[in-house]
Amino acid sequence: MIDVKLMVAIIASITALFLAAINYRATQRHNRSSKNIEIRTQAYIDFINLVAEFSQIAKEDRKPTKDMLTRLADAKSRISIYGKSTVIIKLAEFFSKHGALNSDEAFKAFEEVVKAMRIDAIGSVKDETMESISVLLFKS
Repeated sequence: MIDVKLMVAIIASITALFLAAINYRATQRHNRSSKNIEIRTQAYIDFINLVAEFSQIAKEDRKPTKDMLTRLADAKSRISIYGKSTVIIKLAEFFSKHGALNSDEAFKAFEEVVKAMRIDAIGSVKDETMESISVLLFKS
């Protein structure tokens, strides 16, 4: 017959191994999720920076550089892979209907893109904040 102390030690060891495996799996999942959030947020920031840059050079009657177009394609690719579906849908709607910030309707559609990005990144957004963001990005 197995000694009670030995049985308790075996059960404790199995339990410890099981809990360590669960902890390892949870940590891996958390790290992967944190990295995805970081990549997604950086893609949003890069995209918005580029759109603001495109807007500025349009005011100066200049054409975008090849580097700007490459960076835009990169940001759009990262958003396509890491972005939330609501952001991807709003962005696709903007590009299919407008493609450029050349009308009030286009600016409103782009505000919806930024709003979706902010909701994803920080959880909420107020309409008056969106007006201020539009001024910061495009009216300076």
